[in-house]
Amino acid sequence: INKLQRSENKRGYRPTLNKILQYYDRKTTMITLDQKLLALGVKLNCIIGRDVHIEKIENLEQLKQNLVIDVLKGWNEEKIADSLILDEYRKLHQIVIGQEGDKHLSSPESLVRYILKNKRFININNIVDCYNLISVKYQIAIGTHDLDRTEGKLKIAFIDGTEKFIPLGFSKETTVPRGAYAFIDNKDILCLLESRQSDKTKITPKTKRFITYLQGNAETSQEYLDLA
Repeated sequence: INKLQRSENKRGYRPTLNKILQYYDRKTTMITLDQKLLALGVKLNCIIGRDVHIEKIENLEQLKQNLVIDVLKGWNEEKIADSLILDEYRKLHQIVIGQEGDKHLSSPESLVRYILKNKRFININNIVDCYNLISVKYQIAIGTHDLDRTEGKLKIAFIDGTEKFIPLGFSKETTVPRGAYAFIDNKDILCLLESRQSDKTKITPKTKRFITYLQGNAETSQEYLDLA
C-alpha cells in the first residue's frame, strides 16, 4: 500500500482497492471446487500473499473511514433486501440446508449490517481489513487464511455434519449443519458456508503467508470477480 501510495501521489490521485491487491500473486488452482457447487453458480478467485507484515497503515485507515461514510449514506434494509448478489447467497444457503440457511448470513451482508448498526468499521489488522473493504465494496464473500496453518489439500465441498469446526474467537468445537458446504483442508472446516471462519487459520501478527479466496455466485460473473 505504501509503495502504491507513493506512485499514485505523483499522479495526484489516491490508491484504489483493486490496485492494492495487484501486488500479490494470483493463483486459481489452490482450491478445488465441488462440481455441484460450480453448477449452482459458485465461482472462485484466489490470491496468495507472501512475506506479509501485520501493521497499521494510515492509507488503509482513510479508505476504511471513506467506506463507512459510503455505507451509512447508501445502504439500508431495503437495499440489502434488493441486492441480487446478497440474495443469491441467501438462496444458496436455503438450497443446501433449507430454512436453517436463513441463520447464516454471508460475510458481505454481515459486514454491511455491522457498519449500519455500529457506524464504524470492524478493525482487525491490515490484511483482514483490506479484504473486508473489498467484500463490502463488491458484495462478494472473501475468506483469508494463514496458509502455514492449513493441512493438506484445500477445497470447497459439501460436509456431512461430523467435521471438526472451531469458529473464530472460540476454543471449543461447535456443530455444523449436515449438507452445508465449507472451505476445508484435510482435517478441519476452515470456513462454514461463506459465513463463519475458523479460529485455526485466522490471520495473526505471526502470519507470513496467506491465501485469500473471493467466492462469487450466480449473480457475479467471472469478470466481476477479476475486477474485485
